[in-house]
Amino acid sequence: NVTDEVIAEYIRLQGEEPPDDDTVFRVEDPS
Repeated sequence: NVTDEVIAEYIRLQGEEPPDDDTVFRVEDPS
């Protein structure tokens, strides 16, 4: 799903552990 893709990109860019749910939410839908 979209969340998995966002996490995968984050890992590729950061080379770190997947972000917390709050971080993923902000990446998908900044407000």
